[in-house]
Amino acid sequence: MRLYISQAMLTIVRISKKIKREFHLIWLFQRFVTQASNLEEIIDLFDKKFVIINDTNPTLGLTPPLHFIFSDSSGQSLIIEPRQDGLSIIKDSIGVMTNSPDYQWHETNLRNYLSFTPNQKESIELLGKILKPFSQGSGTFGFPGDFTPPSRFVRTAYLKNYAEKPSNELAAITLCHHILESVSIPKGIVITEHGASDFTCYSAYMCSETLSYYFSTYGNQRIRKISLSESLKNEKEFKNFPIVNEEDILELN
Repeated sequence: MRLYISQAMLTIVRISKKIKREFHLIWLFQRFVTQASNLEEIIDLFDKKFVIINDTNPTLGLTPPLHFIFSDSSGQSLIIEPRQDGLSIIKDSIGVMTNSPDYQWHETNLRNYLSFTPNQKESIELLGKILKPFSQGSGTFGFPGDFTPPSRFVRTAYLKNYAEKPSNELAAITLCHHILESVSIPKGIVITEHGASDFTCYSAYMCSETLSYYFSTYGNQRIRKISLSESLKNEKEFKNFPIVNEEDILELN
């Protein structure tokens, strides 16, 4: 998974020698990374195999600031962020990552929200009156609801921590979908400085135990699945899976 982090200076990954086409570059990077069997081997790859340089993406015309999050079947995660003083490798993250600022800033910022809880606030007496919370959800009153990266990080961390733990893979995918929808951006809600609409193109969920990739797109919220089968592992060329990006509504009558 790759996300933008605007303060980063070193970004593009080059493997052993320069390759002109960025598509081939990303493919090579993915091929190397998938050879790792655990997170320690990922660290070793970044230490010994990858050289991260400040170079311009010819397609975008800029240097895309990228950082990475990895996880394995143990449930542990690893965050790697290119910084001005080199790579920052974070082994003890909470397993949540978003855009800028850097991860450590976001984790520190969580301390501003220690009072939030899924439990109801108790009634209080104020100037001779008993004041009761409105309906349900008073434990999250004032929770950040905007679409800035810090607020999205807080919402995701809160939901990951307090949501009922799933009992199986299907329940886990359902929960992941709900969590990511809480930070999904519809078209027109966030407009960039260039006048473009910044929105959530797709959401993806991966299970490292069954080697399954789930995703939904902006135009079609139905969750689709691709399994890393033995035949797919043995593919020598790129494999395309056509998708329908329009809602396939289930009509009941």
